[in-house]
Amino acid sequence: MNKKTTKAIVLKRLNYGDSDRIITILTPEFGKLSLLAQGVRKVKSKLAGGIELFSVFDAGFITGRGEVGRLTSARLDEFYGNIINDITRVQLGYEILRIFDKNTEDNPESSYFFLLCQLIILLNEASVSITFLELYFKSKLLMLAGHSPNLLTDVNNQQLNENWKYDLNVSSMALRLSPSGKYKAGHIKLLRLLFDSADSQKVFNVQLKNHEDVDLKPAIDAMFRTYLSV
Repeated sequence: MNKKTTKAIVLKRLNYGDSDRIITILTPEFGKLSLLAQGVRKVKSKLAGGIELFSVFDAGFITGRGEVGRLTSARLDEFYGNIINDITRVQLGYEILRIFDKNTEDNPESSYFFLLCQLIILLNEASVSITFLELYFKSKLLMLAGHSPNLLTDVNNQQLNENWKYDLNVSSMALRLSPSGKYKAGHIKLLRLLFDSADSQKVFNVQLKNHEDVDLKPAIDAMFRTYLSV
């Protein structure tokens, strides 16, 4: 038996037997793991309080020969309780966990864990717009998967002009000049921020005008559906 410890976030929980659960967790050191939490559904379980959704916890676990290890300890590090007070945030939170579960291999790089941690913190902040947070989540996950759009030149390799209008060509991940295009200078500026490696505070400090975040949702959703598992 090989006992290890790590920070972890629960992606999903599945009831197993009379009192157990199999949990899927994302970690910075060991990627994604499936662990058996024995007796966790019992009233006096010492593990139950540590494996809440929308939390970060310290996990102790044992890996064996099979695919499922065993959770030996779970100490809650931080629980982001504001999320569960808002049904819209809960729904987005479940969606984020589901998408991360579908798009992380058994050993994803640590960046996936830290992005998920950041998203949970932002989701906990009532001042952060749900619409904008959804765009941020999808753009950052696209970036991690290596699917960032070209936001410097158009499909014909011409420099983007702030006075012109564009549509998005998803197959080439670039903008296409169009007289009836939906996207103008403000949209391009926001796209560049979303697909930049800058910290989140810089992104969320942007003063949005004319609902650029709402306008961009179809484009980012189209990229997301095309290049990631949804």
